[in-house]
Amino acid sequence: MTHNRFRSLGIAYGEEQIDFLVESSSSRTSSIRIDIDSPGGIKVIAPIGASDALIRAAVRRRAKWIWKHYQLHKTAVKQNRAISGEEIIYLGRHYMLKVEYGTDQFVKLKGGRLVVRVQVNDPDVVMSAVNRWYRVRAKEYFGKRIATLYSSAFNQKALPPDFDLRAMKRQWGSCSPTGKLLLNPSLIRAPSACVDYVVTHELCHLKHRNHNAAFYRLLSACMPDWKDRKAFLEMIASQILAS
Repeated sequence: MTHNRFRSLGIAYGEEQIDFLVESSSSRTSSIRIDIDSPGGIKVIAPIGASDALIRAAVRRRAKWIWKHYQLHKTAVKQNRAISGEEIIYLGRHYMLKVEYGTDQFVKLKGGRLVVRVQVNDPDVVMSAVNRWYRVRAKEYFGKRIATLYSSAFNQKALPPDFDLRAMKRQWGSCSPTGKLLLNPSLIRAPSACVDYVVTHELCHLKHRNHNAAFYRLLSACMPDWKDRKAFLEMIASQILAS
């Protein structure tokens, strides 16, 4: 029996709705963990085989704590002032921004921090350096995932399709009539599972241009849990695009 690694669930909390992503863990522990630090949302890590009812019950028991910390977390991330102590999201993980000053300018991940060294104390300069770093990382990471998924999911031995980055307000990606993929650089902030969903979606357009039944059959064959990945990406979209 196969299990989807990701699925989306939710519970009612008063007049509010708490939506969360469930990630199935193959670890031996039987405990259910709740992570408030998922970008824009809540992630529950549960052992394989845990029922939806069991998971919802665990979330309900901590609903007050979850809601309080989720709201605090969203407020902190929205500040985005490009100063030391702010949060930077990269591939679904949160890093603390540390701004340094010096002539040897760089942007580097060091443990749980993203260290940005610039020459002047200017938030615009800091964010420009961070955004350049994002684009370099996006180009590198997306290229690797396109090559891997094109080879494995589509069983193709030919060179993977060309791609480029394009900032888009309402789309994560697209596929041109010539077969070139365009990916939103902001996608690099999303978890890797969401990146793979977008890449696989666009690769399916190489065979089926429209969102017809044949397209969705191919997408489901390549990625059985694509609906859950898509739902989670939609849930975190506003925060990822705003950060």
